[in-house]
Order: sequence, then C-alpha cells, then structure tokens
Amino acid sequence: MAERNWDVIVVGGGIAGLVTTILLTQLKLKVLCIEAHRPASKPQNQSADLRSTAYLLKSIKLLKKAGVWDDLKEHAEELKIMQICDAGGTSGELRQVNNFNSQEIDQPHFGYNIPNWFVKKSMTTKIKESDFGEILLGQKVVGLVTQTEKSTVRLSNSRQLSAKLIIAADGKDSDIRYLSKINVKKWDNNQDALAFITSHEKPHNGKSIEILESGGPCTFVPMKPSKNGSFQSAVVWMENRAKAKKIFKLTADDFSKTLTDRSRRVLGTCQVSSRITLYPIVSQLAERFYCGRLAIIAEAAHVMPPIGAQGLNTSFEDISFLIDSLEQCILQKDDIGSQKLLKDYGIHRRLVTQSKMLGVSILNKTSKSNLQITKDLRNVGLKIIENNIILKKGLMKAGLGYI
Repeated sequence: MAERNWDVIVVGGGIAGLVTTILLTQLKLKVLCIEAHRPASKPQNQSADLRSTAYLLKSIKLLKKAGVWDDLKEHAEELKIMQICDAGGTSGELRQVNNFNSQEIDQPHFGYNIPNWFVKKSMTTKIKESDFGEILLGQKVVGLVTQTEKSTVRLSNSRQLSAKLIIAADGKDSDIRYLSKINVKKWDNNQDALAFITSHEKPHNGKSIEILESGGPCTFVPMKPSKNGSFQSAVVWMENRAKAKKIFKLTADDFSKTLTDRSRRVLGTCQVSSRITLYPIVSQLAERFYCGRLAIIAEAAHVMPPIGAQGLNTSFEDISFLIDSLEQCILQKDDIGSQKLLKDYGIHRRLVTQSKMLGVSILNKTSKSNLQITKDLRNVGLKIIENNIILKKGLMKAGLGYI
C-alpha cells in the first residue's frame, strides 16, 4: 500500500531533476524529488561536483522562469565569443582560428557558465522553500508498478509512494528506465574526458576556446576570477582513452605543463587549481522517451559528447517542452499522466535529439581523427565558415537552438 499520493515524482536530483521539480511546483502540483545521493553544500567537499555548465540563451530563460537566476548570476560568467582553434597541422601549431562573436547575431552573449555545485545548492534551497515541493535524499528507487490511474515506486527502505506521473531524470544509468524495460542504444567512443578548473596567465575576456587536435577537443570555458584574483576557466579535455588515463596519472606540475602545451599557450601558462575527474565519453539514446505514466528526460533519455554545450542544454529543451505540455494539460483539466501527452512529448523530443546527436557525433569524429587528410579537410571547412558570414551566423543560431 502506497504511503502517500503525489501528483508527480521526479526521480533524480541532478540539475535536470531539480529544475524540473521547481517548474512543476510553480504549476501548483505536489512534487517529490528523489535523489539517491546527498549533494555537497560546498566546493571543498570531496563529493562536490566541480564541473561547470555553459547555459545557452534558452536555458537561461528557463532558469529565470524557475526563479533561480537572481541567485545564480553572482557565480555566472558571460560567454561572449566561441573560439575554435585548429592545431591539426604537421607542425602542431595553430593554423586556423575561428571566432564566433555573439554580437554578429545581435546578442550580447551566448549564455553563461556556472559551477554545478552552486546550481544544485541554489535549486535545492528553492525546492525546500516551496509549499508544493519536497526532496527525499539518500533513497534509491528499486521497484516500479504502473496502473491505470497512477504509478507506484518502491524505495530501498521498502517505502512505497504513488503519483499520477513519474519523471525519470536519474542519469545515463537510469534505474527507472531499466525498471520500465526500455532499451538503450549505446556507442563507446574510446575516449575519456578530463574535467577540472585551471588558472591561467592571460584573461579569457568571456571567450570559450576549443582547441582541436587528435584525440578530441580541449575546451576552456570562462569562469569568474578566483578569490585571489587569478584568471580561471573550466576545462573539459577529451582524449583517446589510453592517453587520457596516462595524463590523469601525471603529477600536478607535469599535468599543468602538459595542459599548457596542449592549449598552445592561448591563455598563457596554465596551473590546475582543482581536483581532476576522469570519465568515459559515450553516446546513448533510449529507444523511447516515454511509457505508461512515465516521461524520460535528460541523460536518462540521451547522452552525447560534451561538444558545443549541447548536453544539458538539450536536456533543458526536454524539460521546457514537457512543462509547456503539462501546463496546457492542467488548463484543460486533463490527466497529467495521459498516454497522449507522454507520446507527443516522447516522439517529438526523440526526433529532435536524434538529429542533434548525429551532428555532435560528426563533429566529434572529425575532431578526434588521427588521419591527416581528415584534419586538413576540417581545416578547410573552418576556413570556409570563417569567410562566409551567412553560414557563420546560421551555425551560431543553430547552436543556440534557434534553427
């Protein structure tokens, strides 16, 4: 027997699950967010997520709608220019630099980069202050039963909770997706990513810099200066898996020297200033984004390489579409867990995401290739883009999701 009925249960307390919970409470739905792990409240905590996320314009709009932007903006750094540098020549030097300036498409910026730990802390506080939302930490969903009018989840402590709608936001290894018997297609790219924060000699001036070489891109995303005033950026460095593991084992000094060389000193000398995390790069797509009284969102539905800030921003597109659909459903006094609503969401979002994943996959393959002919073709492509303003503007708008 279920202990309590909710309107919606969101499984997963990452950024996607938290913002979804907040937006649902604004619709005056009774919402429970279940998260298996207890989040870190400070960046110094060992379990803190020290990565940051680049939120593009549409995602910033969603953060404002959720009412958390005023709190987040103090930690947010503007992304004004996206710079792509090609270092795929035989000399190893930069041979092509493309600058995509937001002002070229009449925007003051592309978005903002914000530390993940602070976003999670801010959103968690917002939910706790809500009259309609609640967070349950330290419990795992181990069972799921769907009936005509509700779904019931069973927790690791044997509690049972029911809701009209379940939303799976529990990541790439989603328990809800597994319990729902929804298969997933997975591609291993034989790459790992090194994620960390680095200080650097030169100011970034709001510039996100992606340096292309064999193995994958090394991307510097601007952050606010450190407490001691040092310029700093968040780095996601993608490499062939075997090479990435060797780099990961370097001493702090050797790692910083290797990073400085890999960056071609575009920001001067680099010094790693945080813990380094190593994680595999995979592509993943669920065969369906929905089933009975269940919507699957974010990395529970799709995972792609961290290129062009498309990962979480695609997740936010899932959330925006689903929230808009639920808002219309409530206005019409319909069932928020209806099959029609969920099918419309699932089919639309899977088609859009599949297309986006194809584009990211092509970019990743060309950026990591060891073949000189591929590197040279990539360089030619960058030159064509740089010299064609119409094409350049089109790509920027597409990256922001406006095409």
